[in-house]
Amino acid sequence: MGVHLRKKKIANGKLSLYLDFYPPLKTADGKFTRREFLNRYLHENPKTKEQKLHNKENLIMAEGIKNKREREILNEQDGIFNAQNKKRDFLEFFEQICENRKETEGNYGNWLSSLQYLKSFTGGRCKMGDLTEEFCLRFKEYLLQAKRRNTVNDLRLSQNSALSYYNKFRCAINEAFAARLIQENPIRHIKGIPQKETKREFL
Repeated sequence: MGVHLRKKKIANGKLSLYLDFYPPLKTADGKFTRREFLNRYLHENPKTKEQKLHNKENLIMAEGIKNKREREILNEQDGIFNAQNKKRDFLEFFEQICENRKETEGNYGNWLSSLQYLKSFTGGRCKMGDLTEEFCLRFKEYLLQAKRRNTVNDLRLSQNSALSYYNKFRCAINEAFAARLIQENPIRHIKGIPQKETKREFL
């Protein structure tokens, strides 16, 4: 894996600094990227003392970020947790897992429903670093109290529906842990939602 510091010419006589990864770096949503823009800029033709100092400081900062990314990638290859993963979007990761379940329509619907309840619970924002044992427990309790979606009444989710959605959430957590996107598995010590027996009428 190579990480190179590059410059891209932009407007107003400035250069934008970015990192170039080769081979491309896989992101949390399963896609690949070659570039990470650093929001650091240089004067293409520095004339004043201030402009030259600005360029020097930004190059030092950019080199520091480059070196940090190199260490993170090497650590991840060696099986060491990459702390940068804490900032990755868990909901995007969950969505990608849902897309991988499209082949089975019924199962896909359950995955999507689990994701929608998680989005409601989090307000649409959830990073890998948010996934603690306390977070998982609170989501479990949320499902047990949640109302059914897309219904005109205020009926709560059945216990077995909450069980199904929570199991999908657990599976996504386990996949994130297996991919080394989270350092510890927060779900492993939490008991699942018990299945409730349904009454059957016999003729």
